[in-house]
Amino acid sequence: MKYQDYYQILDVTRDASGAEIKKSYRKLARKYHPDVSKDAGAEDKFKEVNEAYDVLKDAEKRAAYDRFGSDWKHGHEFNPGGYSGGFAGGDFSDFFESIFGGGYQQQGSPFRQPRQKGPDHHLKLDISLEEAYEGGAKTIQFSPKAAAGGRPGSPEMKKLKINIPR
Repeated sequence: MKYQDYYQILDVTRDASGAEIKKSYRKLARKYHPDVSKDAGAEDKFKEVNEAYDVLKDAEKRAAYDRFGSDWKHGHEFNPGGYSGGFAGGDFSDFFESIFGGGYQQQGSPFRQPRQKGPDHHLKLDISLEEAYEGGAKTIQFSPKAAAGGRPGSPEMKKLKINIPR
């Protein structure tokens, strides 16, 4: 799969604001819209522009794209230089473990495994109508074990600050 630089497609810098991204998207979408442009590649370019905007307008998708590059959907580290080949020391058991799994991953290994995601926690947070309208922040305290269905009397408590968007 060919790497697509979404920032280059939208003609914005990597530190562009949401407003700059939106402005550039609207300009390019008008330019390449199939109903407006009669160029042969306009429809493909329009699809690229839409895909780039879909990723860069969403803060989570943009952060994943910035971190992982073109492989952002799969969560693998982005390495623009590609794999340089070779075997960087250790014994052959390390080499086979890095290919076939098993054992532990050494720090700095060229064969990185995606970080395991923990279990989801579902909690109820009551907010007033005013808080929903005005936005703000709330801090909640909970026991991860109790939220995951474990013992509710667990002494391990976590605090989490929740931002309520305006």
